[in-house]
Amino acid sequence: MANKVNVSKKEEPLIDEGVMNEVYNFQYGLPGFEYFTEFTFEPIEEYPPFVLFKSVVDENISMYVLNAKYFQVYDELDIPKAELDKLELKDSKELGIYFILRLDKVSQNFMANLKTPLIINKDKKIGNQIFLEQENLEKNMYLNDALKE
Repeated sequence: MANKVNVSKKEEPLIDEGVMNEVYNFQYGLPGFEYFTEFTFEPIEEYPPFVLFKSVVDENISMYVLNAKYFQVYDELDIPKAELDKLELKDSKELGIYFILRLDKVSQNFMANLKTPLIINKDKKIGNQIFLEQENLEKNMYLNDALKE
C-alpha cells in the first residue's frame, strides 16, 4: 500500500546499546498511562536481551520489552507512514521497534503483544505506541512461538 512503509531492513545490530538508558519523550504517553511521557529503556543485565521500559517519573510504571528484530514477524511489519512521520525520521537507521511483554499467569510464560509496538526515533529520543491493523499479527503470542530460531 502506498501509505505504508515496509521496515524489513536489518541495518543495525539486534542489541542496540545506543538506546539503553536514554530518556525518550512519548508525547501522548501510553494507553492507560497518558500522564507519563518520559521513559527509559534499561538493559536487564542478568537476562539479556530483555529490556525494562520504565517511566522516569514513577519507577512503578514499567514493563518488559524486546527488540522487534528478534521476532519472526519483523520482516512483515508495515508501520503506517503517518506514524513514521510523527517520529520525524530522516533515515531508517533511526527507527527502533519494541514489543511489550507480559507474563501469562496460567502458563507462567511470557507473551508478546505484536499488535501494539513501541516505535522510537533513536536520534531525536521520541516515541509512540501504535496499533497495527495487520491481520497476521496476534495480540498475544507466546515468546517460544514468536521468536526467530
